[in-house]
Amino acid sequence: MADQALPTYEVREGLHRFWFPDGTQVEIHRPARDRLGRLWAEVLARAGEDRLLNRARFDLLDLRARDRFSQGISADARVDWQARLLFALEHVTRALQEAEAAAEVEQTLPPATDRVEPFPVGALPMPLARFAQEAASALPCPPDFIGVLMLPLLGAAIGTSRVLEVKPGWYEGPRMYAAVVAEPGSKKSPALDLVATPYQQRQRALHTDYLHEKAQYQLAIAQHEADLLDWKQRRGTGRAARGDGPDPPHEPVLPQIFTTDATLEALATLLEQNPRGVAFIQDELTAWVLAMNQYKGGRGADRHGWLSFWSGAPIIVNRKTRKEPIVLNNPFVGVAGCLPPDMLSELTDERGREDGFVHRLLFAFPDPLAMHWTEAVVTQATLQGYGCVLEGLWTLQGVSPQTPRVTSFTPAGRQSFIEFANALYEELADPDFPQTLRGPFAKLEGYGARLALLLHLCRYVCGDARSEQVDECSVLRAAAMVQYFKSHARRVYNRLHAMPEDQRVEQVVRWIQRHGGECTVRALLRANMGGCKRRQEAETLLQELVDRGLGRLRDKLVPGGRIQTSFALYRDVLPTSANGRDVGGCRVGR
Repeated sequence: MADQALPTYEVREGLHRFWFPDGTQVEIHRPARDRLGRLWAEVLARAGEDRLLNRARFDLLDLRARDRFSQGISADARVDWQARLLFALEHVTRALQEAEAAAEVEQTLPPATDRVEPFPVGALPMPLARFAQEAASALPCPPDFIGVLMLPLLGAAIGTSRVLEVKPGWYEGPRMYAAVVAEPGSKKSPALDLVATPYQQRQRALHTDYLHEKAQYQLAIAQHEADLLDWKQRRGTGRAARGDGPDPPHEPVLPQIFTTDATLEALATLLEQNPRGVAFIQDELTAWVLAMNQYKGGRGADRHGWLSFWSGAPIIVNRKTRKEPIVLNNPFVGVAGCLPPDMLSELTDERGREDGFVHRLLFAFPDPLAMHWTEAVVTQATLQGYGCVLEGLWTLQGVSPQTPRVTSFTPAGRQSFIEFANALYEELADPDFPQTLRGPFAKLEGYGARLALLLHLCRYVCGDARSEQVDECSVLRAAAMVQYFKSHARRVYNRLHAMPEDQRVEQVVRWIQRHGGECTVRALLRANMGGCKRRQEAETLLQELVDRGLGRLRDKLVPGGRIQTSFALYRDVLPTSANGRDVGGCRVGR
């Protein structure tokens, strides 16, 4: 168009109107994309306000359709209607893209049901809060990794020494099963190693003492054999008194405060020798679940054993190598570990049954932290402060190794716990409450009491609480942690119940992310992604991504006058965003 004046452009209620200097007009009514990315609209060509030259509905991106529309206009041949339509198309496309970009922020924000709360570091006593903050900065990693993994280890340090009487007949000990969910390379394993450092140091000290006691035992055995031989000789000559000979020395047993062996038989023996309880620490918790019943063709009792460990219910383990069974009246095991999001489904029962096992896990599934170099370190004083809290908890003694001392709430603490419990009951009573969350949320009532006991005893050994009675401050801190675990449970269970089609979408989205966030139908077919073998299948799959709110289709003019359609992920489609079900860290729900 060689006009000296510029065309004018107006948009009103879906009508795009263009006025050209020669008096011609182009009107485009309510342009809209279809599932295949075509841009349909009703187009009118006018000569002035009153003279309609042509009217048709067609795909604006189709060059041939635009050509047919232009040829259908019987007017001055010197008017280049193709150029006018292309000018209009450029502005309409730009307007649509701007509208999509404006809506993109709202679209890509995860819904409230999937947003996770930050770990409440302030709920921890000062030495633990300082350790969580310094460790998170030094690795670096989300503070959740440190705070959540500390909880079962702090609980195992208390072990069977204390229980909280919630009300007559209802007692809760500080048993915790906690799992950090994060992608490989997110520093979850170094976080677990750092949190377990005091355990490793104490275990090494116990092993050193054991070796010394074992050496003394060997000497005592030699002396006992000599004394026994002398006693037999004297008895044979009548010089020895009647009765039994000298008692043999007791063989020392290596005390253990943690283990990495998840089999029921090994744990039963370990708990028999260490009745106060142990921590089970494993970097890959899926190996823990997969190992259950591995020697019994899936028909063993290991999974049920772990259910009993969580509740502290008595358990009896029969072993072929022993005449008498192992009887554990109050078994205590705290679990701390990690797993990648892709392996969450392994936590469910292998035969599809709902036994409540996964509901007993407290999950942390935080937003990923961008990796960067840091000079931050965990100071020795901070690590010692964390270790001193554990040492204080290890010194707590029960009535006996298997009989805990009972503590209770203060009056204000009890009232706060009642309010916490009633709020949880009200939430569960909502008829619209998701069925998949009823199991894990029901366990949060007991976890509220366990966390209150754990946090209060940590405050007690730190000098922040004057007595062992659980006060209002500890209950409120526990309630804050329960609120945190609620939000992370929503994210985990959205992922845990993902359907096969969600997993297919996850695979394709991850592939697109690795290739710059954009792809064409042709590229999708070449890579054989999502099982697509025909163009129509690839187009349908990309439209599925659009329908799920993961991105949008874009059209651009390529050499030869051809319009090429590509799919572009939204910038905010990150491993933590979700809309409906959260699969692979990408929004895959409708």
